[in-house]
Amino acid sequence: MFGFGKGKIDLQVEKTGFAFNESIRGKVRLELSKDVKAKGVFVALLATRENRTTTYSGGRASTQSHTETLYEDKRQLDGEKEYLAMAYNYDFEIIAPTGDRFQAPGGILGGLSKIFSSPIQWQLIAKLDVPGGFDVSKKVKISVT
Repeated sequence: MFGFGKGKIDLQVEKTGFAFNESIRGKVRLELSKDVKAKGVFVALLATRENRTTTYSGGRASTQSHTETLYEDKRQLDGEKEYLAMAYNYDFEIIAPTGDRFQAPGGILGGLSKIFSSPIQWQLIAKLDVPGGFDVSKKVKISVT
C-alpha cells in the first residue's frame, strides 16, 4: 500500500491459517522513495469483532456499530530514526494466543452468543509509524482457530 509518495510496505506470511498458540512467521519489506523521520517499524496481530447495538425510541429503531479489539500483540521491528530512501527487510515471529479466551461459554448462553455475535476478524498489520503524517501500512487477513 502506498503512503502518499513516501514508499510502500509489503507483509508476507508463510500461510494464512493458524492454530491457537502457533508461531506466525513472516517478513516485512519497506521500500522508501524519500527520507522519512519515523517512530519505527511495527508489526501487530489483531483480533477484532464488529458489535451492533439497536435501540428503539419513539417507534424508530437506531442501529450503531463499533469495532471491539479483543486481542493485540504489537512488536517493534526497528526504532525511531530518520529512514533513508532505500529498502529495509525485517523478519518477525508472533505467537498466536491460546484459544481459551476466545471460546464461547457452554450451554444455552454459549449457543446464543454464537448466534448474536459477529465472527472474530484476525489480521496482521505492518506499519511505518510517521508522526504527524500518513503512516505507510499493509494489512493481511488471517485465520486463527
